[in-house]
Amino acid sequence: MHRDGDVATKGVRGVGYVRDLWGSPEVAIAMEARLAELENRALDVLAALPTRWPLLGKNRSALGAFMAMHIVRMPSYGALVRQMGERATRDVLSETEHDLDAEQIAEVEAWLRGDGVHADTLWRHVVRFASFLCSMHWTLVEVERDWLITGDQPVVLLPPVPQPITPASALLPAGLSYTLEGRFTLDPRRAVLMTWSEDPEERWVSGSHAQACSINCAIKAQALQEWFSLPGTTPPLLSPPLLQERVYPISQELLPGYTVPQAGASGRRAHAERIVREMVEGTPQNNKIRWVRVTGAEEHAHAEASP
Repeated sequence: MHRDGDVATKGVRGVGYVRDLWGSPEVAIAMEARLAELENRALDVLAALPTRWPLLGKNRSALGAFMAMHIVRMPSYGALVRQMGERATRDVLSETEHDLDAEQIAEVEAWLRGDGVHADTLWRHVVRFASFLCSMHWTLVEVERDWLITGDQPVVLLPPVPQPITPASALLPAGLSYTLEGRFTLDPRRAVLMTWSEDPEERWVSGSHAQACSINCAIKAQALQEWFSLPGTTPPLLSPPLLQERVYPISQELLPGYTVPQAGASGRRAHAERIVREMVEGTPQNNKIRWVRVTGAEEHAHAEASP
């Protein structure tokens, strides 16, 4: 790290940061404390992943919340929520039936547009996104060498139709349920693949060099500034013989019978939508991570404590 003429060797945690991500220092301290708790729970799960797969119960909610956190704290997603909040604020203040004077209206405006409301909104989205991600079918993909990269936007969601992956891919204009598959790199050899498959069994499978390329190319394209890999390795980013970076759905290769029509008609997906709709329409105090668990020919909602 080079700063003010000095050179020092530090890990990623000691180098990378975003200025004023949460706004005021008070809100930033509170949000970072919340997120640190999620990170600690997830790191505990990842440390013993081989003995805990498939992930259920608190282990599943911990990793689901960790993935949701990465989506919500992307600057592109925060900007989208700010825009949505501004529209809602204008709608509320444009209502003619209120007894507020100009000074009171100014106070309401300041509160609704404040960093605290914005942070609380993002936190609720963490819980809802975690419920969606935990509801998906998870497959642990392992490649034979240290091929996989990660980055500061490591959760990648692919829609049913091909489209370029960019930092704005996190905006999900058609909604999270429109996803065909999601990926999250855990380490240089393993990644979680998320789909709407109805298979009740969640397996540990081997991934190919081409599939590693697809994972890497998507993460690199989505990374806001940097992507990184295990020092001393050369992760693959090309797909010979085309010799160009290519992102394609690997789920259709790893999950026999999984198709775009199947994802669209998935009962798992429909049930997940109902769960999140209930969360949106309910009170924030009742928001807990809830997800669909498919067992045989049945599916039911599993409730877990709020993170």
